[in-house]
Amino acid sequence: MLNEKLYSYYKSKLPDLEKLYSKLDQANITEYTGPYFIQCWEENYKSAKVKLMIIGQETDGWYGGHVKSEEDLRELLKKYEDQKLGQGSSAAFWKAADYISRKLNGSCNLNYVQNTVNKFGLVKVAGKPEQAILDGEDEYVNVLAKEIEILKPDACIFLSGPEYDDDIGRKIPDVKFQPLLEGGDSRKLALLKSSQLPECSYRTYHPKYGNINHDSYYQYLDEIIAHIQKKKNPSEKKSEKKKSSWWKILLIVLAVVILILLFLLLFRSCNNKGQPALEQNNVVENIVVNDNDNSLIEKAEETVQKESVVTSETSTEPVNSAGKISVKPGDTYTRIAQREYGDGNLWPLIYAANADLRTDPDALEKDDQLILPALTKDNTVLAQAYLKAYQAYKKQGKWYRSILALAAGEKVSPGLLKSLEDKVPSSDLIEAKSAFMLK
Repeated sequence: MLNEKLYSYYKSKLPDLEKLYSKLDQANITEYTGPYFIQCWEENYKSAKVKLMIIGQETDGWYGGHVKSEEDLRELLKKYEDQKLGQGSSAAFWKAADYISRKLNGSCNLNYVQNTVNKFGLVKVAGKPEQAILDGEDEYVNVLAKEIEILKPDACIFLSGPEYDDDIGRKIPDVKFQPLLEGGDSRKLALLKSSQLPECSYRTYHPKYGNINHDSYYQYLDEIIAHIQKKKNPSEKKSEKKKSSWWKILLIVLAVVILILLFLLLFRSCNNKGQPALEQNNVVENIVVNDNDNSLIEKAEETVQKESVVTSETSTEPVNSAGKISVKPGDTYTRIAQREYGDGNLWPLIYAANADLRTDPDALEKDDQLILPALTKDNTVLAQAYLKAYQAYKKQGKWYRSILALAAGEKVSPGLLKSLEDKVPSSDLIEAKSAFMLK
């Protein structure tokens, strides 16, 4: 999982961040924000025609506190996710990123990754922080190349401007800037070459330039888009390779099917020489026909009763329902659980009862009609509910939110994590226990 890999990497950098903070404190430098750590919407990103990383300069007023613990790290990553790639924003950067994504992928449904060259910025204003901060970042938190290695984008587009080329060079030491167009100016439009960058890597002006020269700026973006489309990304090449060999795969599948059919025919033939297979597999029909054999009928009824007991014991449906509620503006499962039960940590109980309505725990909409299950202390029912919430987040690539769902379950019902040991990877259980201890 990509987000899980990013989280583990950032977690390993916490001691280095502490060294950077200490160095800046000693120099009495306090006016800075960061670091800008990233996540992706995995399902959307992986399914995009072109996996994009769009990279700006640095952030302004991003995160004022120090990131010293795993709890701080989770809060930082949640802040990145909550901004949702600037959806609805009128800022020049997000408009340009949206334009690129729509041109290459047909939509902008959280299917690209946004990043920055410098991970630290100024407080409340745009611009580079002082050199001591940039030097400290390069020494302790130089993570851009590793982020690219983990996410493996098909294309990296630096919307940072030529004045940030030296900054890019500090993050990607072997990078070379050359004109994208024959006889062109690399300051306006550059093709980047590096062993740490994908083949399709570019740099042009920051989108604020487009506020002054809109037509020429978007012509630069169109040149980049056309170059990517011409080059084709690695995933398309793999697709073409698969198409060229489809007939080989078909032949293999047909051969396997024929072998299976031959085996089944041989097996049936062998069975017909001894006791007929139908006599072994049609006990119920035999019981119905032979009304005089009471012992068989009693055994059949006993079997049905046992199956009914198992079904009722393993059912995850709430025994009683407290009724239905209508979703209000701004409602989340957590807010509803806090309002109705007095404990926001019980939100997976409501989600599990309504998962058929919306599989995404974060996708409630106004006027949705939700089943409100009755409160229960049954650990089996609770475990199933928190497991369902964990699995929903995991499927969407929201790894750290899946961990927090498990941690909430442990808080509500101590020992719940232990009951899920055979259903949840041990690494996730360890992280959930750690998150529970931090809460």
